[in-house]
Amino acid sequence: WVGLPINGFIFPVAILLAALWTYFDKGVKGSIKKIAIVAMLVVVPVTIGISMWLYDWSFDGQWYHSCTIRELVAGWNPMYSTSVRDSVDEVTRLWVEHYPRGIETIAATIVSCIGNIEAGKALNLWFVISSVFYIYIFLHDALPAVNKYLRLWIALLVAFNPVVINQMCTHYIDWSLYTLLVILGGNLYLFFEKGERRALYIVLLLLFFIPAIKLNIFFWIILWGGICFLFLLRRSRYKSPYRLTAICAVVALLGVGVGAYNPYLTNLKEHNTPFYPLAGEEKVDIMEDNTLPSMRGKSNVESVFTSLIANPDNNMTSEEEVNVFYISRNNIASSIVADTRLGGFGIFFFEAVLLSAVLFVCTGRRRMAYYWLILAGLFVSLFILPSGWWARYVAFFYLFPFVMLFYAERFGLKTRFTRRLHILILLLFSIDSSLCFCGLFRNIVHHERVDYLLDR
Repeated sequence: WVGLPINGFIFPVAILLAALWTYFDKGVKGSIKKIAIVAMLVVVPVTIGISMWLYDWSFDGQWYHSCTIRELVAGWNPMYSTSVRDSVDEVTRLWVEHYPRGIETIAATIVSCIGNIEAGKALNLWFVISSVFYIYIFLHDALPAVNKYLRLWIALLVAFNPVVINQMCTHYIDWSLYTLLVILGGNLYLFFEKGERRALYIVLLLLFFIPAIKLNIFFWIILWGGICFLFLLRRSRYKSPYRLTAICAVVALLGVGVGAYNPYLTNLKEHNTPFYPLAGEEKVDIMEDNTLPSMRGKSNVESVFTSLIANPDNNMTSEEEVNVFYISRNNIASSIVADTRLGGFGIFFFEAVLLSAVLFVCTGRRRMAYYWLILAGLFVSLFILPSGWWARYVAFFYLFPFVMLFYAERFGLKTRFTRRLHILILLLFSIDSSLCFCGLFRNIVHHERVDYLLDR
């Protein structure tokens, strides 16, 4: 980010700086400092080991994401050169040279240090694990009367969105839309509601980093993060609201102009649009070949509704009708794919949404205005950008039923019916998450087979 090429020293220095920051932070208690540093020293090597053990079987992960990491590790510096090595084919070169590469850059520092390209996926696990703690902290404060084990269960379900589970052990980056939005919201809460100055620094780091990940991810996190920021800013009555807003805006713009100089500004200079190759005279239509046969010819609105009610489907060769309440073998197999195109939030997501709506209505009597606005905003967001039917592009919509559940947990659940209905909904989400985790066990089987063939 400062013009230096990727090297093996960046990652250990970053770990050391994180440990020192925690150790010398006066706002953190001594016992918590020790626990945090020890946890980091345990989590980092364990997650790196898991990442190296679980191979990336995804299409894009093995393709241009991995190629980007390899080129960065090999010495390519996008700050000074827009071209990768001649050994990269033209199709791959298009996406490596002209797509943002924030996640890949950090992954490359890990790979450069460890010497194994799979190790870079550990970054995904660190963010996901962090999101669990941020969610639990929020629930601990917002739902003090709820059993701590129930809070932990909910935190795990919220953090482990099926999109996140299916991508966190790959080089895909769409999981970061959801996970980083949760982390950003958690730090905004800690800063405005708890007065933790450290949280503001993390917010600023995220605002600088996020533009370099992917354009649509930047758009959605800035949109929803900005809404959270303004709401909490108004509620907290911060002393210098305009100054704080200006600082955040400047940092985000620096993220675009400096952190993501290549590709946004280089694309603008070379192709007259920062969004190349998705826009411009030589734009590439990536959705034509990624649309299921059963979805072709449908409007965006019809596609969104179809995907919301459908069971997971990723079969690009079949035109079979969409399944809603009938579960086929294809639906189960598609549930553990990194880029599931239809019904990407899980087999029972639609049923869980319907039951959450029933619970929301049954417990709703007061203070519902904000919740209705959030629900409306999440739903409308599906239609703002193209491809709102593809869960990986709108991963934040997974929060839709949890907004209704949060209201019920906060103001309702006073009858046996509502409490049992609440548990049933959580069980449905648990089944979906567990099914996605089964994909990791399939990965282990593939790992053993690949190692067996390599040994031979």
